[in-house]
Amino acid sequence: MDYRLGVDVGGTFTDVCVIAPEGETIRAKTPSTPQDQSVGVKDGIEKVRKILKSKYGWDGEFSHIHHGSTVATNAILESKGVKAGLIVTAGFKEVLTNRRSQIPGGLGGWISFVPPEPVVPLERTVQCTGRISATGEIAIPLDEAALRRDLADLKRQSPEAIAISLLNSYVNDEHERAVVRVVREEFGPEIEIICSADVLPEAGEYERTVTAAANAVVKPIVKRYMDGLQKLLLQDSKTIRILKSDGALTSLSLAGELPVNLLMSGPAGGVQGVVDVISKQTPYKNLITLDMGGTSTDVALIVDGKPALRRETVVDTLTVRAPSVDVRTVGAGGGSIARFTDLTASMRVGPESAGASPGPACYKKGGTVPTVTDANLALGYLPDKLLGGDFQLDISAATTAVKSVADQMGISVEETASGILDLVNETMYGALRQVSVEQGHDPRDFALVAFGGAGPLHACAIGKLLGAWPVIVPQAPGVLCAQGDATTKLSEAKSISYIKTLSRVSLDELKSVLQNLEKHCTDTMTKALEGSSEKKIGVTYDADIRYHGQALDITVSFTPEELAKGEG
Repeated sequence: MDYRLGVDVGGTFTDVCVIAPEGETIRAKTPSTPQDQSVGVKDGIEKVRKILKSKYGWDGEFSHIHHGSTVATNAILESKGVKAGLIVTAGFKEVLTNRRSQIPGGLGGWISFVPPEPVVPLERTVQCTGRISATGEIAIPLDEAALRRDLADLKRQSPEAIAISLLNSYVNDEHERAVVRVVREEFGPEIEIICSADVLPEAGEYERTVTAAANAVVKPIVKRYMDGLQKLLLQDSKTIRILKSDGALTSLSLAGELPVNLLMSGPAGGVQGVVDVISKQTPYKNLITLDMGGTSTDVALIVDGKPALRRETVVDTLTVRAPSVDVRTVGAGGGSIARFTDLTASMRVGPESAGASPGPACYKKGGTVPTVTDANLALGYLPDKLLGGDFQLDISAATTAVKSVADQMGISVEETASGILDLVNETMYGALRQVSVEQGHDPRDFALVAFGGAGPLHACAIGKLLGAWPVIVPQAPGVLCAQGDATTKLSEAKSISYIKTLSRVSLDELKSVLQNLEKHCTDTMTKALEGSSEKKIGVTYDADIRYHGQALDITVSFTPEELAKGEG
Protein backbone atom coordinates (compact mmCIF):
# COMPACT_ATOMS: atom_id res chain seq x y z
CA MET A 1 0.00 0.00 0.00
CA ASP A 2 1.33 3.44 -0.97
CA TYR A 3 1.24 5.48 2.24
CA ARG A 4 3.26 8.69 1.83
CA LEU A 5 4.20 10.58 4.98
CA GLY A 6 5.28 14.20 5.49
CA VAL A 7 6.74 15.47 8.74
CA ASP A 8 7.65 19.00 9.79
CA VAL A 9 9.45 19.81 13.04
CA GLY A 10 8.76 23.16 14.68
CA GLY A 11 10.01 24.72 17.87
CA THR A 12 7.03 23.56 19.94
CA PHE A 13 5.24 20.84 17.96
CA THR A 14 6.04 18.17 15.37
CA ASP A 15 3.43 17.94 12.58
CA VAL A 16 2.79 14.72 10.66
CA CYS A 17 0.58 14.13 7.63
CA VAL A 18 -0.09 10.84 5.83
CA ILE A 19 -1.61 10.66 2.35
CA ALA A 20 -3.48 7.35 2.39
CA PRO A 21 -4.34 5.38 -0.79
CA GLU A 22 -7.95 5.37 0.38
CA GLY A 23 -7.99 9.08 -0.45
CA GLU A 24 -8.01 10.27 3.14
CA THR A 25 -5.41 12.54 4.72
CA ILE A 26 -4.36 11.50 8.24
CA ARG A 27 -2.91 14.28 10.40
CA ALA A 28 -1.29 14.33 13.83
CA LYS A 29 0.56 16.78 16.06
CA THR A 30 2.94 15.95 18.92
CA PRO A 31 5.17 18.05 21.20
CA SER A 32 8.66 18.61 19.79
CA THR A 33 11.90 17.56 21.42
CA PRO A 34 14.16 20.63 20.98
CA GLN A 35 17.30 18.71 21.98
CA ASP A 36 16.85 16.15 19.18
CA GLN A 37 14.51 16.73 16.25
CA SER A 38 14.66 13.08 15.21
CA VAL A 39 12.95 12.06 18.47
CA GLY A 40 10.04 14.36 17.61
CA VAL A 41 9.90 12.85 14.12
CA LYS A 42 9.72 9.32 15.53
CA ASP A 43 7.07 10.28 18.10
CA GLY A 44 4.91 11.83 15.37
CA ILE A 45 5.24 8.77 13.16
CA GLU A 46 4.24 6.48 16.04
CA LYS A 47 1.13 8.58 16.64
CA VAL A 48 -0.09 8.33 13.04
CA ARG A 49 0.74 4.63 13.01
CA LYS A 50 -1.75 4.13 15.85
CA ILE A 51 -4.39 6.05 13.87
CA LEU A 52 -3.74 4.02 10.71
CA LYS A 53 -3.83 0.78 12.70
CA SER A 54 -7.19 1.60 14.27
CA LYS A 55 -8.81 2.91 11.04
CA TYR A 56 -7.41 0.59 8.37
CA GLY A 57 -5.64 -2.17 10.28
CA TRP A 58 -2.43 -1.07 8.52
CA ASP A 59 0.97 -1.42 10.18
CA GLY A 60 3.40 -1.61 7.29
CA GLU A 61 6.22 0.42 5.79
CA PHE A 62 5.65 3.92 4.39
CA SER A 63 6.48 4.24 0.70
CA HIS A 64 8.13 7.63 1.35
CA ILE A 65 8.92 9.84 4.33
CA HIS A 66 9.37 13.51 3.43
CA HIS A 67 10.90 15.65 6.16
CA GLY A 68 11.08 19.42 6.48
CA SER A 69 14.05 20.02 8.77
CA THR A 70 15.25 23.11 10.61
CA VAL A 71 18.54 21.57 11.80
CA ALA A 72 20.65 23.71 9.43
CA THR A 73 18.51 26.80 10.05
CA ASN A 74 18.82 26.55 13.82
CA ALA A 75 22.58 26.04 13.61
CA ILE A 76 22.88 29.39 11.79
CA LEU A 77 20.28 31.30 13.84
CA GLU A 78 21.67 30.14 17.18
CA SER A 79 25.34 30.37 16.09
CA LYS A 80 25.75 26.69 16.95
CA GLY A 81 27.52 25.59 13.81
CA VAL A 82 30.77 23.64 14.06
CA LYS A 83 34.18 25.27 14.30
CA ALA A 84 35.19 25.73 10.67
CA GLY A 85 38.20 27.02 8.81
CA LEU A 86 38.49 28.81 5.47
CA ILE A 87 41.26 28.80 2.87
CA VAL A 88 41.33 31.71 0.41
CA THR A 89 43.68 33.15 -2.19
CA ALA A 90 46.53 35.22 -0.73
CA GLY A 91 45.51 38.87 -0.46
CA PHE A 92 41.80 38.08 -0.03
CA LYS A 93 41.67 37.16 3.65
CA GLU A 94 38.92 39.69 4.45
CA VAL A 95 36.49 38.52 1.76
CA LEU A 96 33.83 37.52 4.33
CA THR A 97 34.38 40.66 6.39
CA ASN A 98 34.23 43.11 3.49
CA ARG A 99 31.25 41.34 1.86
CA ARG A 100 29.93 43.63 -0.90
CA SER A 101 30.79 46.83 0.97
CA GLN A 102 27.11 47.77 0.98
CA ILE A 103 25.40 49.35 4.00
CA PRO A 104 21.66 48.65 4.34
CA GLY A 105 19.25 51.53 4.91
CA GLY A 106 19.27 55.12 3.69
CA LEU A 107 22.14 57.54 3.24
CA GLY A 108 22.76 57.66 7.00
CA GLY A 109 22.48 53.91 7.46
CA TRP A 110 26.20 53.59 8.23
CA ILE A 111 25.75 55.55 11.47
CA SER A 112 23.87 52.77 13.25
CA PHE A 113 24.95 49.79 11.15
CA VAL A 114 26.70 47.03 13.11
CA PRO A 115 28.38 44.59 10.68
CA PRO A 116 27.47 40.97 11.36
CA GLU A 117 30.19 38.55 12.35
CA PRO A 118 31.54 36.55 9.39
CA VAL A 119 30.38 32.94 9.31
CA VAL A 120 34.06 31.90 9.61
CA PRO A 121 36.21 34.32 11.68
CA LEU A 122 39.48 35.82 10.49
CA GLU A 123 41.54 33.86 13.02
CA ARG A 124 40.55 30.65 11.21
CA THR A 125 41.09 32.03 7.70
CA VAL A 126 44.26 30.89 5.91
CA GLN A 127 45.76 32.53 2.82
CA CYS A 128 47.04 30.35 0.00
CA THR A 129 49.70 31.55 -2.43
CA GLY A 130 48.72 30.77 -6.02
CA ARG A 131 46.44 32.35 -8.59
CA ILE A 132 44.14 31.21 -11.38
CA SER A 133 43.43 33.89 -13.98
CA ALA A 134 39.94 34.97 -15.03
CA THR A 135 40.30 32.84 -18.17
CA GLY A 136 41.40 29.73 -16.24
CA GLU A 137 45.19 29.78 -16.75
CA ILE A 138 47.61 29.36 -13.84
CA ALA A 139 48.98 32.87 -13.30
CA ILE A 140 50.89 32.02 -10.07
CA PRO A 141 51.77 28.39 -9.20
CA LEU A 142 50.38 26.96 -5.97
CA ASP A 143 52.92 27.05 -3.11
CA GLU A 144 52.15 23.81 -1.25
CA ALA A 145 55.05 24.13 1.18
CA ALA A 146 53.91 27.59 2.32
CA LEU A 147 50.34 26.35 2.63
CA ARG A 148 51.40 23.49 4.91
CA ARG A 149 53.25 25.96 7.16
CA ASP A 150 50.27 28.34 7.27
CA LEU A 151 47.88 25.52 8.14
CA ALA A 152 49.75 24.78 11.38
CA ASP A 153 47.88 27.43 13.41
CA LEU A 154 44.50 26.32 12.03
CA LYS A 155 45.40 22.75 12.90
CA ARG A 156 45.95 23.75 16.54
CA GLN A 157 42.37 25.13 16.63
CA SER A 158 40.95 21.69 15.69
CA PRO A 159 38.23 22.63 13.19
CA GLU A 160 35.61 20.04 12.18
CA ALA A 161 35.26 21.39 8.64
CA ILE A 162 37.30 23.49 6.20
CA ALA A 163 35.95 25.45 3.23
CA ILE A 164 38.22 26.18 0.27
CA SER A 165 37.37 29.13 -1.96
CA LEU A 166 40.08 30.30 -4.32
CA LEU A 167 39.91 33.09 -6.86
CA ASN A 168 38.38 32.11 -10.23
CA SER A 169 37.98 28.45 -9.22
CA TYR A 170 34.64 28.43 -11.05
CA VAL A 171 36.65 28.55 -14.31
CA ASN A 172 39.44 26.16 -13.25
CA ASP A 173 39.33 24.27 -9.96
CA GLU A 174 42.81 22.73 -10.30
CA HIS A 175 44.21 24.66 -7.34
CA GLU A 176 41.23 23.88 -5.13
CA ARG A 177 41.69 20.14 -5.79
CA ALA A 178 45.37 20.43 -4.92
CA VAL A 179 44.52 22.22 -1.67
CA VAL A 180 42.01 19.45 -0.83
CA ARG A 181 44.82 16.91 -1.11
CA VAL A 182 47.09 18.97 1.16
CA VAL A 183 44.37 19.53 3.76
CA ARG A 184 43.49 15.82 3.78
CA GLU A 185 47.10 14.91 4.37
CA GLU A 186 47.49 17.48 7.16
CA PHE A 187 44.16 17.00 8.97
CA GLY A 188 43.35 13.36 8.35
CA PRO A 189 40.30 11.53 7.02
CA GLU A 190 37.74 12.82 9.53
CA ILE A 191 37.78 16.50 8.52
CA GLU A 192 34.95 17.71 6.27
CA ILE A 193 36.34 19.56 3.24
CA ILE A 194 34.12 21.76 1.10
CA CYS A 195 35.22 23.20 -2.25
CA SER A 196 33.50 26.31 -3.55
CA ALA A 197 33.69 24.83 -7.07
CA ASP A 198 31.45 21.98 -5.88
CA VAL A 199 29.00 24.13 -3.95
CA LEU A 200 28.66 27.11 -6.31
CA PRO A 201 30.72 27.13 -9.53
CA GLU A 202 29.74 30.71 -10.35
CA ALA A 203 31.42 34.08 -10.66
CA GLY A 204 31.14 36.32 -7.64
CA GLU A 205 33.96 35.73 -5.17
CA TYR A 206 32.04 36.78 -2.07
CA GLU A 207 28.86 34.86 -2.90
CA ARG A 208 30.83 31.72 -3.70
CA THR A 209 32.93 32.01 -0.54
CA VAL A 210 30.11 32.76 1.90
CA THR A 211 28.01 29.92 0.46
CA ALA A 212 30.87 27.42 0.76
CA ALA A 213 31.71 28.67 4.28
CA ALA A 214 28.09 28.39 5.44
CA ASN A 215 27.97 24.88 4.00
CA ALA A 216 31.08 23.99 6.03
CA VAL A 217 29.66 25.38 9.28
CA VAL A 218 26.49 23.26 9.16
CA LYS A 219 27.59 20.18 7.18
CA PRO A 220 28.89 18.00 10.05
CA ILE A 221 25.78 18.75 12.13
CA VAL A 222 23.38 17.98 9.28
CA LYS A 223 25.25 14.82 8.24
CA ARG A 224 25.11 13.48 11.80
CA TYR A 225 21.40 14.26 11.93
CA MET A 226 20.73 12.59 8.57
CA ASP A 227 22.69 9.48 9.54
CA GLY A 228 20.84 9.22 12.85
CA LEU A 229 17.49 9.82 11.16
CA GLN A 230 18.07 7.07 8.63
CA LYS A 231 18.94 4.57 11.36
CA LEU A 232 16.02 5.63 13.55
CA LEU A 233 13.46 5.36 10.73
CA LEU A 234 14.90 2.25 9.07
CA GLN A 235 11.83 0.17 9.98
CA ASP A 236 9.41 2.89 8.88
CA SER A 237 10.61 3.51 5.30
CA LYS A 238 13.51 2.80 2.98
CA THR A 239 12.97 6.11 1.15
CA ILE A 240 13.54 9.23 3.24
CA ARG A 241 13.75 12.62 1.55
CA ILE A 242 14.45 16.10 2.84
CA LEU A 243 12.71 19.30 1.78
CA LYS A 244 14.97 21.97 0.29
CA SER A 245 14.64 25.73 0.53
CA ASP A 246 13.09 25.91 -2.95
CA GLY A 247 10.15 23.71 -1.92
CA ALA A 248 11.34 20.54 -3.65
CA LEU A 249 12.87 17.36 -2.23
CA THR A 250 16.35 15.90 -2.19
CA SER A 251 17.85 12.63 -1.03
CA LEU A 252 19.40 12.15 2.41
CA SER A 253 22.90 11.86 0.95
CA LEU A 254 22.66 15.07 -1.08
CA ALA A 255 21.09 16.88 1.86
CA GLY A 256 24.09 15.92 3.96
CA GLU A 257 26.57 17.08 1.31
CA LEU A 258 24.87 20.40 0.50
CA PRO A 259 23.00 21.46 3.66
CA VAL A 260 23.22 25.09 2.56
CA ASN A 261 20.23 24.21 0.35
CA LEU A 262 18.15 23.37 3.45
CA LEU A 263 18.28 26.68 5.30
CA MET A 264 14.62 27.49 4.52
CA SER A 265 13.39 23.90 4.50
CA GLY A 266 10.69 24.39 7.13
CA PRO A 267 8.94 27.48 5.70
CA ALA A 268 9.12 26.11 2.14
CA GLY A 269 6.91 23.17 3.12
CA GLY A 270 4.10 25.48 4.20
CA VAL A 271 4.20 27.42 0.93
CA GLN A 272 4.13 24.17 -1.04
CA GLY A 273 1.20 23.02 1.08
CA VAL A 274 -0.74 26.18 0.17
CA VAL A 275 -0.04 25.55 -3.52
CA ASP A 276 -1.34 21.97 -3.31
CA VAL A 277 -4.32 22.55 -1.00
CA ILE A 278 -5.54 26.02 -2.01
CA SER A 279 -4.10 27.08 -5.36
CA LYS A 280 -4.70 23.74 -7.13
CA GLN A 281 -8.12 23.07 -5.60
CA THR A 282 -9.81 26.48 -5.48
CA PRO A 283 -10.31 29.40 -7.92
CA TYR A 284 -7.80 31.47 -5.95
CA LYS A 285 -4.40 31.51 -7.66
CA ASN A 286 -2.93 34.74 -6.27
CA LEU A 287 -2.24 34.13 -2.59
CA ILE A 288 -0.34 35.67 0.31
CA THR A 289 0.69 33.10 2.92
CA LEU A 290 0.81 33.70 6.66
CA ASP A 291 2.53 30.90 8.60
CA MET A 292 2.58 31.84 12.28
CA GLY A 293 4.33 29.43 14.61
CA GLY A 294 5.64 29.59 18.13
CA THR A 295 8.74 31.73 17.56
CA SER A 296 8.35 33.45 14.21
CA THR A 297 6.01 34.15 11.32
CA ASP A 298 6.89 33.33 7.71
CA VAL A 299 5.14 35.10 4.84
CA ALA A 300 5.38 34.51 1.09
CA LEU A 301 3.69 35.35 -2.20
CA ILE A 302 2.10 32.95 -4.71
CA VAL A 303 1.32 34.40 -8.15
CA ASP A 304 -0.71 32.41 -10.70
CA GLY A 305 -0.36 29.30 -8.55
CA LYS A 306 3.44 29.46 -8.39
CA PRO A 307 5.44 30.55 -5.33
CA ALA A 308 7.88 33.40 -5.84
CA LEU A 309 11.46 32.07 -5.91
CA ARG A 310 14.78 33.81 -5.58
CA ARG A 311 18.35 32.67 -6.09
CA GLU A 312 19.38 33.68 -2.59
CA THR A 313 18.52 32.33 0.84
CA VAL A 314 18.45 34.77 3.74
CA VAL A 315 18.63 33.58 7.34
CA ASP A 316 18.92 36.38 9.87
CA THR A 317 22.01 38.39 8.77
CA LEU A 318 23.40 35.65 6.53
CA THR A 319 22.70 35.64 2.78
CA VAL A 320 23.93 32.71 0.68
CA ARG A 321 23.54 31.88 -3.01
CA ALA A 322 21.07 29.01 -2.88
CA PRO A 323 17.61 28.92 -4.50
CA SER A 324 14.71 29.33 -2.09
CA VAL A 325 11.06 30.25 -1.87
CA ASP A 326 10.91 34.01 -1.29
CA VAL A 327 9.92 33.81 2.37
CA ARG A 328 10.27 36.73 4.77
CA THR A 329 10.49 35.97 8.49
CA VAL A 330 9.76 38.19 11.48
CA GLY A 331 10.12 37.49 15.18
CA ALA A 332 6.40 37.34 15.85
CA GLY A 333 4.91 34.07 17.05
CA GLY A 334 2.77 32.54 19.72
CA GLY A 335 5.73 32.55 22.10
CA SER A 336 6.75 36.19 21.47
CA ILE A 337 7.21 37.92 24.82
CA ALA A 338 5.41 41.15 25.77
CA ARG A 339 7.33 43.62 27.96
CA PHE A 340 6.65 47.11 29.28
CA THR A 341 9.56 49.59 29.21
CA ASP A 342 9.42 52.29 31.86
CA LEU A 343 11.86 54.56 30.02
CA THR A 344 9.62 54.95 26.99
CA ALA A 345 6.36 54.11 28.81
CA SER A 346 5.50 51.67 26.03
CA MET A 347 4.89 47.99 25.50
CA ARG A 348 6.87 45.88 23.08
CA VAL A 349 6.09 42.39 21.71
CA GLY A 350 8.93 40.20 20.38
CA PRO A 351 11.26 39.40 18.77
CA GLU A 352 12.37 37.65 21.97
CA SER A 353 10.51 34.37 22.39
CA ALA A 354 9.77 32.05 25.29
CA GLY A 355 10.50 29.17 22.92
CA ALA A 356 9.36 25.62 23.55
CA SER A 357 10.83 25.58 27.05
CA PRO A 358 9.76 27.20 29.31
CA GLY A 359 7.29 28.41 26.68
CA PRO A 360 4.20 30.57 27.35
CA ALA A 361 3.01 30.73 30.96
CA CYS A 362 -0.11 28.73 30.06
CA TYR A 363 2.02 25.71 29.02
CA LYS A 364 2.85 25.09 32.71
CA LYS A 365 6.55 24.49 31.98
CA GLY A 366 7.86 27.24 34.22
CA GLY A 367 7.19 30.27 32.01
CA THR A 368 6.04 33.42 33.83
CA VAL A 369 6.31 36.24 31.28
CA PRO A 370 3.29 37.05 29.08
CA THR A 371 3.32 35.90 25.47
CA VAL A 372 0.99 36.20 22.49
CA THR A 373 -0.45 32.77 23.28
CA ASP A 374 -1.18 33.86 26.85
CA ALA A 375 -2.97 36.95 25.51
CA ASN A 376 -5.11 34.84 23.17
CA LEU A 377 -6.00 32.49 26.01
CA ALA A 378 -6.77 35.32 28.44
CA LEU A 379 -9.22 36.81 25.92
CA GLY A 380 -10.93 33.48 25.32
CA TYR A 381 -9.68 33.09 21.74
CA LEU A 382 -8.15 29.71 22.63
CA PRO A 383 -9.76 26.70 24.36
CA ASP A 384 -8.18 25.32 27.52
CA LYS A 385 -7.26 22.05 25.74
CA LEU A 386 -5.35 21.44 22.48
CA LEU A 387 -4.35 18.35 20.46
CA GLY A 388 -7.69 16.68 21.07
CA GLY A 389 -7.44 17.17 24.82
CA ASP A 390 -3.86 15.86 25.15
CA PHE A 391 -2.37 19.31 25.76
CA GLN A 392 -3.85 21.22 28.71
CA LEU A 393 -3.54 25.04 28.92
CA ASP A 394 -3.58 26.95 32.21
CA ILE A 395 -5.93 29.95 31.88
CA SER A 396 -5.09 31.22 35.36
CA ALA A 397 -1.34 31.25 34.64
CA ALA A 398 -1.92 33.10 31.34
CA THR A 399 -4.08 35.74 33.05
CA THR A 400 -1.52 36.22 35.84
CA ALA A 401 1.29 36.68 33.32
CA VAL A 402 -0.66 39.29 31.32
CA LYS A 403 -1.67 41.03 34.58
CA SER A 404 2.02 41.60 35.42
CA VAL A 405 2.27 43.94 32.43
CA ALA A 406 -1.25 45.34 32.91
CA ASP A 407 -0.34 46.48 36.42
CA GLN A 408 2.71 48.31 35.11
CA MET A 409 0.58 50.11 32.54
CA GLY A 410 -2.32 50.77 34.91
CA ILE A 411 -4.94 49.21 32.63
CA SER A 412 -7.06 46.04 32.67
CA VAL A 413 -5.92 42.56 31.68
CA GLU A 414 -8.30 42.61 28.71
CA GLU A 415 -6.93 45.92 27.40
CA THR A 416 -3.36 44.69 27.81
CA ALA A 417 -4.07 41.40 26.04
CA SER A 418 -5.75 43.26 23.17
CA GLY A 419 -2.75 45.58 22.94
CA ILE A 420 -0.38 42.61 22.74
CA LEU A 421 -2.35 41.19 19.82
CA ASP A 422 -2.52 44.58 18.07
CA LEU A 423 1.26 44.96 18.27
CA VAL A 424 2.06 41.50 16.99
CA ASN A 425 -0.47 41.96 14.17
CA GLU A 426 1.28 45.16 13.08
CA THR A 427 4.63 43.35 13.02
CA MET A 428 3.23 40.65 10.73
CA TYR A 429 1.51 43.29 8.59
CA GLY A 430 4.90 44.89 7.97
CA ALA A 431 6.35 41.58 6.78
CA LEU A 432 3.39 41.02 4.46
CA ARG A 433 3.93 44.44 2.89
CA GLN A 434 7.52 43.39 2.14
CA VAL A 435 6.42 40.51 -0.07
CA SER A 436 3.50 42.35 -1.66
CA VAL A 437 3.54 46.15 -1.84
CA GLU A 438 7.34 46.45 -1.83
CA GLN A 439 7.50 43.91 -4.68
CA GLY A 440 5.01 45.86 -6.80
CA HIS A 441 1.91 43.79 -5.97
CA ASP A 442 -1.39 45.18 -4.67
CA PRO A 443 -2.45 42.95 -1.73
CA ARG A 444 -6.09 43.72 -2.55
CA ASP A 445 -5.64 41.47 -5.60
CA PHE A 446 -4.66 38.53 -3.39
CA ALA A 447 -6.34 36.18 -0.93
CA LEU A 448 -4.68 35.68 2.45
CA VAL A 449 -4.06 32.07 3.52
CA ALA A 450 -3.41 31.64 7.24
CA PHE A 451 -1.94 28.47 8.73
CA GLY A 452 0.55 27.30 11.32
CA GLY A 453 -0.24 26.83 14.98
CA ALA A 454 -1.32 30.45 15.52
CA GLY A 455 -1.97 31.89 12.04
CA PRO A 456 -5.77 31.50 11.92
CA LEU A 457 -6.15 33.32 15.27
CA HIS A 458 -4.75 36.50 13.71
CA ALA A 459 -5.84 36.02 10.10
CA CYS A 460 -8.94 38.24 9.97
CA ALA A 461 -7.29 41.16 11.77
CA ILE A 462 -4.28 41.04 9.44
CA GLY A 463 -6.44 40.57 6.36
CA LYS A 464 -8.30 43.74 7.34
CA LEU A 465 -5.02 45.66 7.77
CA LEU A 466 -3.69 44.38 4.46
CA GLY A 467 -6.89 44.68 2.44
CA ALA A 468 -6.53 41.11 1.19
CA TRP A 469 -9.74 39.17 0.54
CA PRO A 470 -10.88 36.56 1.19
CA VAL A 471 -9.08 35.22 4.24
CA ILE A 472 -8.71 31.46 3.81
CA VAL A 473 -8.03 29.00 6.62
CA PRO A 474 -7.36 25.52 5.22
CA GLN A 475 -8.46 22.34 6.91
CA ALA A 476 -6.00 21.35 9.69
CA PRO A 477 -3.89 24.52 9.26
CA GLY A 478 -1.51 23.46 12.04
CA VAL A 479 -0.10 20.60 9.96
CA LEU A 480 -0.19 22.20 6.50
CA CYS A 481 3.62 22.29 6.35
CA ALA A 482 3.73 18.52 6.83
CA GLN A 483 1.08 18.10 4.12
CA GLY A 484 3.20 20.18 1.76
CA ASP A 485 6.18 17.96 2.56
CA ALA A 486 4.14 14.85 1.74
CA THR A 487 2.93 16.06 -1.66
CA THR A 488 5.95 17.81 -3.17
CA LYS A 489 8.40 16.23 -5.66
CA LEU A 490 12.13 15.66 -6.07
CA SER A 491 14.28 18.18 -7.91
CA GLU A 492 17.94 18.83 -8.62
CA ALA A 493 19.49 22.12 -9.75
CA LYS A 494 22.96 22.91 -11.04
CA SER A 495 24.41 26.23 -12.16
CA ILE A 496 27.59 27.58 -13.72
CA SER A 497 28.78 30.94 -14.97
CA TYR A 498 28.62 31.45 -18.73
CA ILE A 499 29.65 35.06 -19.25
CA LYS A 500 29.34 36.48 -22.77
CA THR A 501 27.63 39.36 -24.49
CA LEU A 502 24.54 38.26 -26.39
CA SER A 503 26.09 39.04 -29.77
CA ARG A 504 28.91 36.56 -29.07
CA VAL A 505 26.70 33.70 -27.87
CA SER A 506 26.72 30.67 -30.14
CA LEU A 507 23.54 28.57 -30.03
CA ASP A 508 25.55 25.36 -30.36
CA GLU A 509 27.86 26.35 -27.53
CA LEU A 510 24.92 27.36 -25.35
CA LYS A 511 23.24 24.02 -26.04
CA SER A 512 26.42 22.18 -25.07
CA VAL A 513 26.71 24.08 -21.77
CA LEU A 514 23.07 23.53 -20.85
CA GLN A 515 23.07 19.87 -21.87
CA ASN A 516 26.06 19.22 -19.59
CA LEU A 517 24.10 20.75 -16.71
CA GLU A 518 21.05 18.73 -17.69
CA LYS A 519 23.04 15.48 -17.74
CA HIS A 520 24.34 16.13 -14.22
CA CYS A 521 20.83 16.80 -12.90
CA THR A 522 19.11 13.91 -14.70
CA ASP A 523 21.82 11.45 -13.60
CA THR A 524 21.39 12.60 -9.99
CA MET A 525 17.59 12.36 -10.24
CA THR A 526 17.70 8.92 -11.85
CA LYS A 527 19.88 7.64 -9.02
CA ALA A 528 17.59 9.18 -6.40
CA LEU A 529 14.51 7.62 -8.05
CA GLU A 530 15.88 4.06 -8.11
CA GLY A 531 13.19 1.72 -6.82
CA SER A 532 10.53 4.44 -6.98
CA SER A 533 7.39 4.52 -9.10
CA GLU A 534 8.19 8.16 -9.99
CA LYS A 535 10.12 7.96 -13.25
CA LYS A 536 9.17 10.99 -15.32
CA ILE A 537 11.74 13.78 -15.16
CA GLY A 538 10.98 17.29 -16.41
CA VAL A 539 13.70 19.77 -17.36
CA THR A 540 13.68 23.57 -17.39
CA TYR A 541 16.47 26.09 -17.92
CA ASP A 542 16.99 29.48 -16.29
CA ALA A 543 19.39 32.12 -17.57
CA ASP A 544 20.37 35.23 -15.62
CA ILE A 545 20.92 38.09 -18.05
CA ARG A 546 21.66 41.77 -17.58
CA TYR A 547 22.19 44.90 -19.63
CA HIS A 548 25.80 45.77 -20.37
CA GLY A 549 27.29 47.75 -17.50
CA GLN A 550 24.49 46.86 -15.08
CA ALA A 551 24.65 44.77 -11.90
CA LEU A 552 21.04 43.55 -11.66
CA ASP A 553 20.05 40.26 -13.26
CA ILE A 554 16.80 39.35 -14.99
CA THR A 555 15.99 35.63 -14.93
CA VAL A 556 14.60 34.17 -18.16
CA SER A 557 13.13 30.65 -18.14
CA PHE A 558 12.85 28.39 -21.16
CA THR A 559 12.45 24.72 -22.03
CA PRO A 560 14.70 22.25 -23.89
CA GLU A 561 12.12 22.24 -26.70
CA GLU A 562 12.38 26.01 -27.09
CA LEU A 563 16.16 25.75 -27.06
CA ALA A 564 16.11 23.06 -29.75
CA LYS A 565 14.02 25.34 -31.97
CA GLY A 566 16.40 28.21 -31.39
CA GLU A 567 13.72 30.14 -29.45
CA GLY A 568 15.61 30.15 -26.13
